Amino acid sequence: GINPHDRYEMKPGAKIGFLKGDLLHYSIPTIEAHKQTIDKFSTIASNELFKRHQAVNAFHLYLKPAFVFTKMYLLRLGLLDGLHGFSLAKLSAYDMYLRYAKLKLLYRQRRPA
Repeated sequence: GINPHDRYEMKPGAKIGFLKGDLLHYSIPTIEAHKQTIDKFSTIASNELFKRHQAVNAFHLYLKPAFVFTKMYLLRLGLLDGLHGFSLAKLSAYDMYLRYAKLKLLYRQRRPA
């Protein structure tokens, strides 16, 4: 994966199988905790994008977050989850905006004089 999305690699010969039942992963208990996580991981992501010389423009700052919201709320049917679905879609769009806003700041701060 690309930072901040780590990946797990199995050792050669390791047994891979399926779990019986559901694996529930509730890692963010509140909206405030979610915002803190977004702040932390958007910083990591923007630094990774900076290392990869990723461009940043109006598309990344405005259209990409709008697409993320639309995808989460409409295409993935977040609207069926009411306020929770709306909040998650909005926070996901904010995350996308924040990582590119931070990337733009990195380019401004590290620009040669």
